Amino acid sequence: MNMNRHVWEGWTPQNFVDELSPTFDMIQRGESWRKPFKDEKELKEWLKDQQPYYKKHIPEVFNYFKKLLKNCFFQENVKYKVLWKENHNFLTMCGNNINYIYDK
Repeated sequence: MNMNRHVWEGWTPQNFVDELSPTFDMIQRGESWRKPFKDEKELKEWLKDQQPYYKKHIPEVFNYFKKLLKNCFFQENVKYKVLWKENHNFLTMCGNNINYIYDK
């Protein structure tokens, strides 16, 4: 995956990831009016709609967020929340218990 390739007018996949990450984080933490993503199709449509300026599918951007989405777990209908650190390492939580730690 080339996160530094040119996509549109100087924008790279990494630029789009950086732009969309804070909103994605808020959604997945349940801190947005939008409910957390349920599947990849929902995520793909949201990404195309929310990307600034360029409204086409960017595989690198989708794959980056898809990987994060797959690390959100469901157990007995309880969704684990994802908490983020600045370097985009993250850990999942259910209630106050830390369950897993992942690295991008």
